[in-house]
Amino acid sequence: MPNMMKKEIARAVETLLIEKKVQRLTVKDIVAECHITRQAFYYYFSGIPELLQWILQQKEEAAMEDYHDLKHVEERIRYWLLIAVNSKDELKKGMESNYADEIAQMVFQRMKKIFSLIVEEDEVFQRLDSFEKDFLIQYNCYAVADLIRDWTEDDSRNLDRIVHCIYLFATGKMVSACT
Repeated sequence: MPNMMKKEIARAVETLLIEKKVQRLTVKDIVAECHITRQAFYYYFSGIPELLQWILQQKEEAAMEDYHDLKHVEERIRYWLLIAVNSKDELKKGMESNYADEIAQMVFQRMKKIFSLIVEEDEVFQRLDSFEKDFLIQYNCYAVADLIRDWTEDDSRNLDRIVHCIYLFATGKMVSACT
C-alpha cells in the first residue's frame, strides 16, 4: 500500500513537470495534484529531493530488469544509451524546474552507477588501476551526457555506430581501430 501512494505522488510530479510544465515545483502543488494532505506527503517523503531520488531509483530498477539479460558489453552500452536518449525530453522538462541542479546531479550519479556496472561486469578498463577506471567512467558519463543533450535525428539513425564508437573508446580499442 505505501508503494502505491508513493507511485501516485510520483505520477503527480511527472504530470506537473511534463504536462503542466511548472517551473517552481512545490509540495503544495504536488498535494493538490494528487489530492492528499501535506501530512500524507511528508509521511512518505521528507521533501521533494527525496521524492525525486525515489522516482529515479524506481526508473533505474525497472531498467535494470532488462539490463541483466544482455550478455555483450556493446549491447549493454546500447541499452544504457537508449535509456538516456528516451528520457531526454522528460529530463529536459525537469531541468527547467527549480530542482534542476538536484535532478542533474541525481541523473549523473545514476548514469555513472550503470556505466560502472558495465565496466565491472564486462571487465572494461581491466588494465587500469582504480583511479584511472574512476576517471574514465566519469569522463565517459560526461561525454555521453553532452551527446544526449545535443542528440539529433541523425544520431538516432547512427545509433549502432555511436554505440560501437563508445564501446571501442571504453575498451581502449578506439585508437587501434583508427590507425
